[in-house]
Amino acid sequence: MKKLTIAYIFLIMLGGLLTSAELTMLMLHSSLCSSAGCRIVESYLKFDERYMYAIGFIFFCSLYLTEHMKSLSRYSHLLVMSALAAEGYLVGFQFFVAHTFCPVCISVASIIAGISLLKLISGAKEPILFGIYLFVLTFSLVGSINATSTPIPTDRHVLIYSKECPHCEEVIRFCKERSIPLKLIEAGEVKGALGWMGIDAVPILVCNDDDGKKIYSGAKTIEAVLTAKSEPFTKETLTKAGRAETMPRQMKGNINQKSSEMNNSYKNSEFFIYSGSASYSVGANDGVCSVGKSNQTCE
Repeated sequence: MKKLTIAYIFLIMLGGLLTSAELTMLMLHSSLCSSAGCRIVESYLKFDERYMYAIGFIFFCSLYLTEHMKSLSRYSHLLVMSALAAEGYLVGFQFFVAHTFCPVCISVASIIAGISLLKLISGAKEPILFGIYLFVLTFSLVGSINATSTPIPTDRHVLIYSKECPHCEEVIRFCKERSIPLKLIEAGEVKGALGWMGIDAVPILVCNDDDGKKIYSGAKTIEAVLTAKSEPFTKETLTKAGRAETMPRQMKGNINQKSSEMNNSYKNSEFFIYSGSASYSVGANDGVCSVGKSNQTCE
């Protein structure tokens, strides 16, 4: 029994260390995970992932307290059951929606699984078995809701479009005229992924670059980004276009654009960085059509 207790405390401390380390790294605009899986999973989040790791850290701290304070021991099983239910959702999300896995997330899930196993061995059968049932239930629910979900392709440039969207046709024609390679996918095929990211308008350009996933919306912005691969530009070039400071930082130094094209492409565009891990740039009056509604509208 003593060995089980030591292993139990070790896993709690390991989980707390892992979640606090990742939380700290995220606050420093970095991450313990450098794999593509982490970046893809995070790009689907509608909220700041720091909240998720903060909750995880609070969970492990609370679990540690329940082990050392008899007055709180009755809450230990409830915490583990809640964690198993939450992990069922998170693992299901990665499996059915993102179609890839985040090593840090899976490590935390494995630690929680280990804690559950130790509790099961120590005699807490009913609450842990109920927790496992909750895990399977939430995992299955995510799977049933997203049974037909198709992942967004990982090609370098992916255009999500609608056949009824004139702005999408404009971008496609633009790329054909300039022989710009582009992977096309209809919005209906990735409806689930777009919903998770809170995107309800097309055209959408997904750029899978070496430094992460970037997402751009609006015909003019997309045309500017895709054109921006030909010639290097300087800050003076951007300043002439009047958009040097509103360009996303990730775009500076990576986008190549002719001065004349910059003036035309960014004339009516403003940019901001999406609150999630992916960069999400939206142009003002930039040419988009809403999707997922009975009557499609375009601006």
